[in-house]
Amino acid sequence: MSRATILLIDDDPDLQTLLETVLTPTYALFHVDNLKNARDFINRSVPDLILLDDELPDGRGIEMFNNLKNVEGARQTPILMLTKKGAVENKVAAFELGAEDYITKPFEPLEVMARVQLRLKHKKTDSSNSGSSRFDDLELDVPMSKAYLHSGESKNEIDMTPIEFKILYLLASKKGEVLSRRDILKEVWGESQHVIERTVDQHVSKIRKKLQESTYTVRSAHGRGYAFVKNI
Repeated sequence: MSRATILLIDDDPDLQTLLETVLTPTYALFHVDNLKNARDFINRSVPDLILLDDELPDGRGIEMFNNLKNVEGARQTPILMLTKKGAVENKVAAFELGAEDYITKPFEPLEVMARVQLRLKHKKTDSSNSGSSRFDDLELDVPMSKAYLHSGESKNEIDMTPIEFKILYLLASKKGEVLSRRDILKEVWGESQHVIERTVDQHVSKIRKKLQESTYTVRSAHGRGYAFVKNI
């Protein structure tokens, strides 16, 4: 069985050495030190997971999220942000764009291994859900993590981040059922201790706006959570 591939995007040689020691016995680890080389690597081969520093010589790490949206097969790649302690704004921006988790520097090597294992486990579970689901005019393409709105003979993609798609698909797969914020956090982010319930609210708010033209929406059940229902 081939080993999962991890791309480390960071310009700190000491960090590279540390992560090589921790991860290479289990995973195939590749390293680049700037955004340009990261784009070139991903265009050639999409890794199974990305460890992404937010401060790189040629730009902000979060710029990678827009690049990944345009690479076939890369939308499902989990991204773990590597951030400095106290960089709250960077963390919020990363979550809004679709980061799966973040790790604060300096960190314990075993913490990185645990986070990587968890994210790859979730990715494997997600990939087991194959095919597309249709809800009237709304189509959810699970393998590609894309949503489409149908109108007559036309089919238009709804611009969604990977996290938004995961939340929408989770709710749609349990159509009409109210899921609590805690349930959504657990299913989408796993056991991460760094994502708060308010993050779910922010993503759902954006999903609602993007579904304004659809016959389905995500409705709030006051004090209980959210449900995917007909837009009446």
